[in-house]
Amino acid sequence: MADQPFPAAVAAGAPAPAGPLAGGVPGRPGAAAAGAREAVAFDPLPADLRGRSLLDLGCGTGGRCLEAARRGAQRVVGMDLDPVRLGAARAEAEREGLAVEFRLADGEHAALDGPFDHVLCLGVLEWARDPLALLNRLVDQTAERLVVEVADPAVPKGSERWPSLRRALLARMPVATVGRSGSSHKWQENPRFAFSYAALENLLFFQRGVFARFGRLPAPPGRLRVAAERRRIDDLVVVAGPTGSGKSTLIETIQRGGAPALCARLGLGDGARWPMLCAFDMVEPQEPHLERVLFHYDTLRPFLRSSHVHARERALEVLACARRARVLTVWTPQPVLLARFEQQGKARKGRRRRAIHALFSDRERVLEHYREWFAFCAARGLEVLVVAPLEEMRCLTVEEWEREQARAAAEGRP
Repeated sequence: MADQPFPAAVAAGAPAPAGPLAGGVPGRPGAAAAGAREAVAFDPLPADLRGRSLLDLGCGTGGRCLEAARRGAQRVVGMDLDPVRLGAARAEAEREGLAVEFRLADGEHAALDGPFDHVLCLGVLEWARDPLALLNRLVDQTAERLVVEVADPAVPKGSERWPSLRRALLARMPVATVGRSGSSHKWQENPRFAFSYAALENLLFFQRGVFARFGRLPAPPGRLRVAAERRRIDDLVVVAGPTGSGKSTLIETIQRGGAPALCARLGLGDGARWPMLCAFDMVEPQEPHLERVLFHYDTLRPFLRSSHVHARERALEVLACARRARVLTVWTPQPVLLARFEQQGKARKGRRRRAIHALFSDRERVLEHYREWFAFCAARGLEVLVVAPLEEMRCLTVEEWEREQARAAAEGRP
């Protein structure tokens, strides 16, 4: 995805008022950079925060937190390691009568007590001991929008001999630089890390499945500021099953109104109002808020990729984006799966296809695969219905499905 500015409707905020906004990390240059930072200091804040919550990690003297409270935020939490700056922030909040909670705490380890609608992490990530762990913590705390600012490795440093080479190599490459974190100056410590735009895009958008879009925000000179907006789904129905089980057919049937009993049992209403998404759609920018989604999911995905288990599967992070999530699992007997796979001419061509063919050739392995999927869903408290077989459109609970399999085994049926 090309380097692009964040959509104006999402990034828009009010102009910054006069006065310095100090950073939140001891050892960083503060006063010298205050003027440059001031022009974009409040850009990460939406103009209207009424009823919303915000976490500012590395809040410093609390300028962004105070402004968020002025814009109507219902809950504002600022965290920093500098007690002097936090003292100034608390004094200003008390003077203005603003309800802001300032905490003296290390955001890498302290309880964050989220989620928060908006999470800010400006000038902190490059100083963290474990920036990837911190970034993942912040992702999990974000309900709507995460803003991160770091040192930009594509910007030439001082009297660098080949500045254009740095820009050419780092501007679009997914690069993270690692510093020594030693003292190169009596009063100034070098940052531990710097991340290129493409590196942050990979970490937040492509490696995690929770964000619907990602882009660049205006930033002070030498800095890189990005925003990621979280996917939010009101009602999610996952239509799952192994390759060739009939997931697409079931979704099409629901969308054209061909499964009234099933739709009534799930309370879906008009199936035509349910758009379909699949794992491949999640790597393209989308509207963050969707009322309803039918999510097409192949339960073989993690076993044919590096994740290996459903719990590590990126696509299934969509479950964390839904207020309500249910699962429809398409049960297809092993002989039917094998016949369909072979009819498609895919058998024994390539390592992954050979693995699928071996699985579909063994009834017990197919049953075990379904049970692993059911166990994953149960561990997350998901409501699961089994559609078995697809042609009959019968809905079973997992317990009813297990009883049917026990009877089939006793009678020698597949």
